[in-house]
Amino acid sequence: MKKLLVCLLSMAFVLAMGGMALAKVSGPCVNCHTMHNSQGGADMPPAGGPYGALVNNTCLGCHTTTGSDPLAGGFPYVKGTFSDSVCLAGGFFTDTDPDNAGKSHSLGSTVAPPGYSSTGPQGAWYGALSTKKLTCAGDSGCHGKHDVASELTGGVDNQMKAIAGGHHDPSPAAYRILYVNKVAVLGKGASDYEEALNAFYGSEPTGDLTRAIATKPHNYYYAKAATDNTISGLCGNCHGNFHKDIGTASPWRRHPTDVKLPGGWEVQTSALITDYDAKYNPFGFESPTTVADDASANIKYVTCVSCHRAHGSGNRDILRFGYDSTNDPVNNQQAGRAPTTVVEFGCLGCHDRQR
Repeated sequence: MKKLLVCLLSMAFVLAMGGMALAKVSGPCVNCHTMHNSQGGADMPPAGGPYGALVNNTCLGCHTTTGSDPLAGGFPYVKGTFSDSVCLAGGFFTDTDPDNAGKSHSLGSTVAPPGYSSTGPQGAWYGALSTKKLTCAGDSGCHGKHDVASELTGGVDNQMKAIAGGHHDPSPAAYRILYVNKVAVLGKGASDYEEALNAFYGSEPTGDLTRAIATKPHNYYYAKAATDNTISGLCGNCHGNFHKDIGTASPWRRHPTDVKLPGGWEVQTSALITDYDAKYNPFGFESPTTVADDASANIKYVTCVSCHRAHGSGNRDILRFGYDSTNDPVNNQQAGRAPTTVVEFGCLGCHDRQR
């Protein structure tokens, strides 16, 4: 009965959010909150609680669906039976990863992430992940303030405190409730979380490469050399040794991020970004809040999310595109390949001379 109640409350919450604007939540407070830890003579919620901020569910408890629409009622789902053509901008979490290829960020994992540095300028927020599990928010998660413990003594879920107010502010200071060292990550989110963009092109895109991005809503990401509160700076919280020298000239331990793309590259010579770019190789901008950025010259930056999806994808290493022929025999990246619609993104999207 209790589980049924929680499910009904969550469904009501989803329906109540049909008119939401980005992170702003509307509807009865009781859809999300409970005033006491008891309902009908039994503990509320039935397991895993109590939760912070008097909420009656967890992050994934609300953001998981068994349906096919990742934005049902205007409410973003990040876990479900999705594919690259049916998911939101951040991708989706998976329950299993049979080939151990890292297709999803592993929530609940205590394994240190690749490139992790507990003593780095950003990684220090997280301490030793061997004693903490990866969460959605808090000191061992991505969203919210990183100086807030994601779990309190006794197993009390405290993630809601880390994102306090983030679901209610119609114009949140932080892009998608993301922070670096308590400083808001900047950006502008698509009103539909790029659902229309992803669904239109699918996993094997065809169509007009010259179509302007204005035809589909897309995210704008902040990027700038030697600045922490960019989308790449956020990723560096855990993967600091991947990009230890974010925004500097050299040396790079891995692929550079927050670095301006060369002016002579093909991606810089086109005045407008195409829909393909937004789906498979989204760029970063120094002023990520106006559409006019698209028409400006030589301001495109490479970011972590230019190649990866934040939550997960159908590809290895949570990539936005197929990388090798085993994983994706059609859309994989192969140097020397003649330009076609299926290879003009991914690695070869920026490195066009290698086609």
